[in-house]
Order: sequence, then C-alpha cells, then structure tokens
Amino acid sequence: MELSLAVALGTAATGLVLALGIAERRRTFAVLAALGARARALAALVWSEAALVIMAGLVLGTTTGGAVAFVVVRILTGVLDPPPQTLTWPTGYLVASLVATICTAAAVAAIGTRVVRRPATATLRGL
Repeated sequence: MELSLAVALGTAATGLVLALGIAERRRTFAVLAALGARARALAALVWSEAALVIMAGLVLGTTTGGAVAFVVVRILTGVLDPPPQTLTWPTGYLVASLVATICTAAAVAAIGTRVVRRPATATLRGL
C-alpha cells in the first residue's frame, strides 16, 4: 500500500513539474515560433526537458535512496536480532515506478508538443 502511494506521488510530481514548466514557458515558445523556430525544434525542447527531468530524478532518487537505506541498516544493526546482512532492493516496485514515471513524462511531453505547435499569433494574443 505504501509503495503504491509512493509510485503515485512520484508520478504525479513528475507530471506536475513538466506540465507547469511547459505552461510557464508557453509565451517563450510562441515568441520563438514567431521568430522562425520550427515546430520540430520546439517539440525537441519539450522532449529534452522531459528526458532531463527523468534522468535527474533517477540519479537523485537512486543516490538518496541508497544513502538512506545504508544509514537505516547501520542504525538497525544494533537493534534487530539478527541484524540485516545486506541491503535488499524491491526490484518490482522500482521497475513499476520507473515505467509509470516514464509514461507520465511521455504523456505530458506529447501534450506539451501539441501546445507548442499552436499558432504563435493565437498564443501571443491570448497572453
């Protein structure tokens, strides 16, 4: 149950970060399009941001999780009988979390690509 909540929270956070980033830079994308940037180049910016967010989250999450697990095992060594011998990784949970996060980032990036492809005049007029 707790692991499901963690997957949902991480997935929602990833989607929210990407969606808010795209919404915040909507005007910038419209100005770039008005200045002659191609829709493919703007879409590449959206997809590269999604990849960057996933990679940063993967590196920071793995580093932080490994450090916290190491510290907790050290602390519990004196408390538990017998103490844990090694760290264990919930592989299924980690794979499910990664797949859910990648799917969410891809969905948000696809929606962001559609937002970026809107005519620049309509976007600038609406802002």
